[in-house]
Amino acid sequence: MTFIFAILLLCFLITIHEFGHYWVGRMCGIGIVEFAVGFGPKLIHWERKGIQYSIRLFPLGGYCQFVDEDAEATSAKSMRSAPAWKRLLTVLAGPAMNIFFALILCTGYMMVQGNVVPYVGSIEEYSVAEEDGLREGDIIRKVDGKTVLAYFELSDLLDDAGDTMTVQVERDGAYKDITLHKVTKDNEAKFQITFKGMEDPEGVSVWKGMQLSVRFAGWMVRSTFEVIGSLFTGDFVKGSVVGPVGTVGIIADGISQGWGNIVFMLILLSLNLGIFNLLPIPALDGGRIVFILYEMIFRKPVPPEKEGMVHLIGMVALLGLMLFLTLSDLHII
Repeated sequence: MTFIFAILLLCFLITIHEFGHYWVGRMCGIGIVEFAVGFGPKLIHWERKGIQYSIRLFPLGGYCQFVDEDAEATSAKSMRSAPAWKRLLTVLAGPAMNIFFALILCTGYMMVQGNVVPYVGSIEEYSVAEEDGLREGDIIRKVDGKTVLAYFELSDLLDDAGDTMTVQVERDGAYKDITLHKVTKDNEAKFQITFKGMEDPEGVSVWKGMQLSVRFAGWMVRSTFEVIGSLFTGDFVKGSVVGPVGTVGIIADGISQGWGNIVFMLILLSLNLGIFNLLPIPALDGGRIVFILYEMIFRKPVPPEKEGMVHLIGMVALLGLMLFLTLSDLHII
């Protein structure tokens, strides 16, 4: 039952994505053939204002089919005959809807759960950090002049630090700047500090919740591109990217840990879905955006058959990647 619920949640996020395409496409006057939730044979279907709506057997996503989307324009309401800027907005709307949904959900989550701020959990006795003036229990507010709003931001700031860093700490209601020095031990330079998250989260207003949500989205974007970059630098770690089976498994684990984790998983997955679809890869929204931008810059569209071929190649490559990741999820490779 948990896995079924996990699949339904994933289908819900993909439906939100497709609804973004649907809503903006209709606002731009682009004709829609069908809006479907799921794939496979129709379970329920109806028609309204010339648009087919359906709920299909397999809850593994959904789609929004536009008039003449991948062919020569034969209708005034076709995707191909619409101005480039309307097509651009329509394609962008899917990823944007996922990101917007994640930000709204994240804001509410922060307001309910509170914000976990980092503090100094432990310092090695007689360490350089202790000599520098750091104390256990110090709350970290800034690192090298950059405000630390939440615990999730700290690791990246520490990774970016050089041999020294200046931290602003809050201690007994007062603020103090402390310069910390790295110590080399066993050929590894580190600050000899262990950071933890406050067990009693800080209260969060609507405005701060929005700030935290945007910062969290930025952190996710950076993390995503670091993982993608690792594919080309040789630093890729197996398991850092999962396929459909692994994704459903992660959602199922989150479900078993309570509603707070379900909401957090929805935030993560919706952000990832939006970010991933913006990548300039054929067959993804990002790939389609590249072709539309080409048309807007050079004042001429790419022939439909050539664009379709590129997207077909991209789709085959993506399916190959999904197969590889699925086999990896199942520990077959």
